[in-house]
Amino acid sequence: MFIFEFVEFVKCIIISIRREMSCDPFEEALDAVNEMESLGDGMITSIETSEEWNTWRTNLAQEMYHQRRASRQST
Repeated sequence: MFIFEFVEFVKCIIISIRREMSCDPFEEALDAVNEMESLGDGMITSIETSEEWNTWRTNLAQEMYHQRRASRQST
């Protein structure tokens, strides 16, 4: 019985809030999300590596390797 009363209480609060508020923020947020999804253009759907990125990553890895190797040799 307590759960039923609690649910009814919550429903009354929601109805009261809706009467007092000029708009429902959850509905506005949902509308904004739906609008963004409908735009479609400009959305990132896939990514690819570039040669510039591959070169940078390789150089960084080699630099780190050489630094580590040099630090181990000096000890």
